Amino acid sequence: MCLSQVLVRWLLNEKGTSHISEALQNVVIIALMGFSNFGYGTGVISGAAPIMKDALNLSVLELTCIVTSTIIFAAVGAGFGGPLSDKYGRKRIILISGIISCIATIGCA
Repeated sequence: MCLSQVLVRWLLNEKGTSHISEALQNVVIIALMGFSNFGYGTGVISGAAPIMKDALNLSVLELTCIVTSTIIFAAVGAGFGGPLSDKYGRKRIILISGIISCIATIGCA
């Protein structure tokens, strides 16, 4: 059972009625998905690190810089996401970041 399922069961008592509002339940679930995505991204770079090291003939220092910059830029991007979502709307920012991600993926291919 994953953490989000445990939290949802905790938020609902035995009768199926909520201890807290539905909006707060949704916030908790969305936050958990965000944390899992960040963990997924860190796992991907960790799995790709040995392959990149061999394929690109990187030193340990160069590989460390690549992995560290990935995590730092993820944190910086998360810091900009909130204010941009407040100003332009969450859906628009998610759409734009998805488009940028697709373009970057095609560019890396």
